[in-house]
Amino acid sequence: MTCLVQSPRIQALLSLYSLFEARSSINSAVHLLDPLSARALFLGVTQPAYRELHRDAAALLGHTDLSIIASSRDVAEWIPFRAMTMHRLVEGQPSDLLSRARPEPRAGGVNGLTSLEYWMAVWSGAARDARAVEIIVSTAALALMTLEKAPNERLPAYRRRVKALWDNRRMATGR
Repeated sequence: MTCLVQSPRIQALLSLYSLFEARSSINSAVHLLDPLSARALFLGVTQPAYRELHRDAAALLGHTDLSIIASSRDVAEWIPFRAMTMHRLVEGQPSDLLSRARPEPRAGGVNGLTSLEYWMAVWSGAARDARAVEIIVSTAALALMTLEKAPNERLPAYRRRVKALWDNRRMATGR
């Protein structure tokens, strides 16, 4: 499979968006392309009906390990404050992971910082944002589970593992 940059046909199909001002099926299918042969895929899919379809198409394309979550844009970001079903392939076997909504903490404020400055402050610990940390930990836990082919019941252990990594991030980076 070729990279999108090297595929004029795919780029031409993606460019139809500006002509029709609407997404086509290629806009969804392009997420299943894997030009670098990644060990696992982690996708955010906006349309509820397409989540299982993406999982089934991924299996047909030979992918064995992936997780698909609901998203408001085509970004794999788990918002743990909403109940959702995540559709997975674990070693080629379809699996659904149901997640109840977690209590939503208050989001931190930007307080006159640019967006970049704010997120750098969250990373360094200078800004506290419990809501953002929950999103980061949840997303990273599912991504790591996907990469390590972990069964659904291991999610709490992965959340604890990623939370420990997050809590120790400054020591690891020296900042």
